[in-house]
Amino acid sequence: MLLLQGAGGFARSSTGRHATPQGVLDYIVVAIAVVMVIVVFVICIRLFLWPKEKSPDHIKRRVLKDEF
Repeated sequence: MLLLQGAGGFARSSTGRHATPQGVLDYIVVAIAVVMVIVVFVICIRLFLWPKEKSPDHIKRRVLKDEF
């Protein structure tokens, strides 16, 4: 019961929570994360639209033709 009381108090407390960057390193880490997310998003969209799979025996051919 003591653990649950402590967790409830922590959830309602604002101690130790901040949303402002504390220095240049924080900005660098956030910038790198943003660039990584954008790159992964672009690659996913590109591969979804143009998968570049030309093999005639690829599984997608059977799914598209309804042949199992």
